[in-house]
Amino acid sequence: MVRDERFQISTVARLTGLSVHTIRAWEKRYNVVSPGRTDTHRRLYSREDIRKLTLLKGLVDDGNPIGLIAGLSADQLAGRSNHVARLSNGSTNGSVSKAKRHCSVLVVGEALRGMFAAEAGDLEGLEPVAMFGSLASVPHPPSPRPVELLVVETPTLFSETIESVSTLLNDCGARRAILIYGFGQRETLRQLLGAPRITAIRGPIRAAELRLAASPEVDAAQSEPSWPTSFPLDGASGLAAIPPRRFSREQLAKLSRISSTVQCECPQHLGKLLSDLTAFEQYSLECENRSPEDARIHAFLHLSTARARALLEEALSRVLESEGIRI
Repeated sequence: MVRDERFQISTVARLTGLSVHTIRAWEKRYNVVSPGRTDTHRRLYSREDIRKLTLLKGLVDDGNPIGLIAGLSADQLAGRSNHVARLSNGSTNGSVSKAKRHCSVLVVGEALRGMFAAEAGDLEGLEPVAMFGSLASVPHPPSPRPVELLVVETPTLFSETIESVSTLLNDCGARRAILIYGFGQRETLRQLLGAPRITAIRGPIRAAELRLAASPEVDAAQSEPSWPTSFPLDGASGLAAIPPRRFSREQLAKLSRISSTVQCECPQHLGKLLSDLTAFEQYSLECENRSPEDARIHAFLHLSTARARALLEEALSRVLESEGIRI
């Protein structure tokens, strides 16, 4: 039986893909979750809290305004997510699959082998069918039994690592890989954008956190959480994932006319940056496409700019709140 563990907000942010500031803002404005507190008043989140936040993020990424779905329960959010998934797959009468009790896992990494041996109670539902110390020691074929999930731990992350994990993922027939890494270059991390079946998480990671990351395979009756793995590059899914705008052009223009107690004039500078990003976001959407590759690149630019805009909107919101500025 998995213990009813509680998780700090930094862990929740890492597993859901939400920033710490967004989690706090959603709690304050919409009361989406009510975490417990330690004696020193630090937030502690339950597994159900993390499930709900993950579902909310997935639906918001699909274009649902947070204000309209914040009051729904986790089960209602899961139902809506399943409905959206069935529509996107062209099916309106499909039923939700029954929950799995066990998920067959291929484990690679010395630390992971020790974790599965010593902390099996926190990894309920994950059944290791084979375990190896490193990627280089995995034989071919990697397992005589079917594998649903590949879990790999590596202290460093290079292009060759991603290629090896992708090859092993195909060889063992798993649906998805969880790659736990220690250090890696930014350029290498960008490569993961082209590997949508690989969920990368910066280590070290606890057993309970790994169980949460693997929950789409273990708890199939629930909507599969949208773990932060990659940007969709096709036009349709890219547009569906565009985060809604939090500031209008009029509000951003108003910032340039408001005096701030911040001597460096951060609100004005952020407003200018957001105005430029918003303009390019629209430009990339309307830019002429001469080929399918053009459409693919423009969809990527549109989504990337929108994600950057959303980050700056969050930064601006925090500055405005700190300064007591209303626009």
